Amino acid sequence: FTTANKGKSPERILVYRDGISEGNLNRSKENELRSIRQAFYDFHRMYYPNFSCDNSHCEGRGCLFCTPPITFIVCQSQHSIRVVPDEEPADRNKNVHSGTCLDHTVM
Repeated sequence: FTTANKGKSPERILVYRDGISEGNLNRSKENELRSIRQAFYDFHRMYYPNFSCDNSHCEGRGCLFCTPPITFIVCQSQHSIRVVPDEEPADRNKNVHSGTCLDHTVM
């Protein structure tokens, strides 16, 4: 990444994840975020030998202070919510359009 981007590291990380049940959501999120942070810490140590984190609690594991911000999005298709558009759609199945993102106001 840094070679293709003039030596710059990513400023933000966006992770899309699927296949996580609600019961495993927190555990999976914590494990994966921990692994991503550790990988970034290791990357910085490999390419910048004098790199060190200012956070005394980091202890070489990667933390919020020495890794870019991470947005973790979990996509779930197995749910019991039926989403219906406000207006009658033109197609016969009366579904919302593919790719619709519902982020608030579920009634």
